[in-house]
Amino acid sequence: MRKHLFIIIRYSMLERKQVSWQIARDVDFEEYKRNLFNPIRLSKREKLFSEITLPSLVSLNPDPDHITALVFTSDELPAEYMNRLQQLLQPYRWAKVIPTSADQHIRNAVAPIIMNELKKHDEPVCFGTTRLDDDDALAHYFTDVMNQYLSPNFKGFCVSFSRGYAGIYEESFTSFHAQETPKIALGLSFINTYDPTKSTLDEPITVFSLGNHRKIDSVCPVILDARNPMFLRTMHFSSDSTTEDKVKKIKTTPEIDSSEIIKAFPAIRI
Repeated sequence: MRKHLFIIIRYSMLERKQVSWQIARDVDFEEYKRNLFNPIRLSKREKLFSEITLPSLVSLNPDPDHITALVFTSDELPAEYMNRLQQLLQPYRWAKVIPTSADQHIRNAVAPIIMNELKKHDEPVCFGTTRLDDDDALAHYFTDVMNQYLSPNFKGFCVSFSRGYAGIYEESFTSFHAQETPKIALGLSFINTYDPTKSTLDEPITVFSLGNHRKIDSVCPVILDARNPMFLRTMHFSSDSTTEDKVKKIKTTPEIDSSEIIKAFPAIRI
């Protein structure tokens, strides 16, 4: 059976009903939109994506027949930033920008795109969908490890790669720390199969169909794999999920020498 991995990235995606993110909390939609598209914020996100996330994807040596990176962004992203994002990805046949409406939730936006991609195959496909934020990185061997789980035997399973690193980032990385977090969203992957004789996919369809990553084990069986460091989480204060308390907690853990980071993420500027 053919195998395919879809890496799904949200890049300044505007969602009208998104109230859980700090940037959207306690403000009306228009203020949330202004905050999201603030030029200072967008320039910082562009830098992080181009210097951290994209190089890590390139280091996977993606074959477009087996790997697709889908970058979901807002169809209202200011034109100069949309153009630069498209130019960044233009050299890579395995990467696509997917503009979405603010009325689309990521869960609903992803599924039809995945279905359209799978329809290009005239044979059964075992496929995985993997979560990745636009400022984080996957280890260069991520797809080699993930391929071990792309089997119909694991259909309906999630794989949580719970071991990785957190990097404290200001204008550059200032320190790295070991992190082990079961069910972390970063790198979380869901396995499904596609049958070209059927018009629909079995539910749940993608990793985003499963809801809150912290409660993923109440929705489907989860494989925890902590054998290798699989992710680099970038901790910076323009991130919606970074708080001073989280940074302080990370800094209390032992530092990791940058040589260890280079082994897993050789394409990233340390």
